[in-house]
Amino acid sequence: MSERRRTAVGPVLVVIALAVASAVVLIPQLASTDSGSPIVPEASRAPDTSSPSVAPIPTEQGRVTHLVDGDTLDVSLRGVRTRIRLLNVDTPETVKDNTPVQCMGPEASARLKQLTPVGSTIGLVFDVERVDQYGRTLATVVTASGQNVSEVLAQEGLGRAVRYGQNVAGYATVQAAVARAKDARLGLWSGACG
Repeated sequence: MSERRRTAVGPVLVVIALAVASAVVLIPQLASTDSGSPIVPEASRAPDTSSPSVAPIPTEQGRVTHLVDGDTLDVSLRGVRTRIRLLNVDTPETVKDNTPVQCMGPEASARLKQLTPVGSTIGLVFDVERVDQYGRTLATVVTASGQNVSEVLAQEGLGRAVRYGQNVAGYATVQAAVARAKDARLGLWSGACG
């Protein structure tokens, strides 16, 4: 190649390289979703170890007034204080009479507090049997951001799948979340509980 051609190609390659570098930096910043959040290219996203389902659509709403433990909370429901027992998940005990605090119980309680802080509005989804033997209202709790609380607790290894009476809606979802937690060795399945 002649000297003259080489000098003409050099600056062109530099311009092309700068254009590509700018596009790589700017395109992810310019692209956005409907919410205005930047789109992160698949290759640069952290691996997704979860597969949360779509939470059921709440039929009622309540305001959280008190958290009892990892799977029980009090809610103002149509102006009446109602104790809610989460469907499909059982977390380790922290406040049960004559029972010591169980491994991962405090973590489950803390996580429920994060998901449903006092004063927050939550959605409730009921199944066949609405009240348990202790007079607690049985419901799937859905956060304001649309998370199924039972599934989140199970997926993070903070609870086991459990069925209450004839209530089966959502049970398979929580079972699958428990299986993911076991595979990932999280919480109750991390080895920390002996």
